[in-house]
Parts: sequence; structure tokens; C-alpha cells
Amino acid sequence: MAKSKKQPNSLKSLIKSVVTEMIEENEELVRRIFEEAIEDAFMSKAINNGRKSRKVSREKIFRTLAESSR
Repeated sequence: MAKSKKQPNSLKSLIKSVVTEMIEENEELVRRIFEEAIEDAFMSKAINNGRKSRKVSREKIFRTLAESSR
């Protein structure tokens, strides 16, 4: 019985070790994955907020953009 309890802990320790090593060796990849996830979350929130707001004509959008670039 003690052996079966010890195996999951050693497996858990091995998995933690492997995951930690993978993160350390692929730091740039992990950073890009998190950046993409955060960007997607904010984009989703912006889309949902846009769906709740009132409609604006295309002309008004371009006029506002032109005025703000002056």
C-alpha cells in the first residue's frame, strides 16, 4: 500500500520537473503563447462591448479618424 502512495508523488514530481524544464528551455515560446492568449481575451471583450454599443455609420468613423489625425 505504501508503494502505491509513493508512485503518484514521484510521478507528480517527475511531471513538475519536466514541465519546469520545458518552460525554462522554451521561454520565448511560452511568452508568445501568453501574449496571444491575453490579446485574444482583450479582443473578445472589445468585440462583445462593440456588439452592445449603438451603430455608427462608416462615414462618421472615417470623419472622426480624419479629424483626430489633424
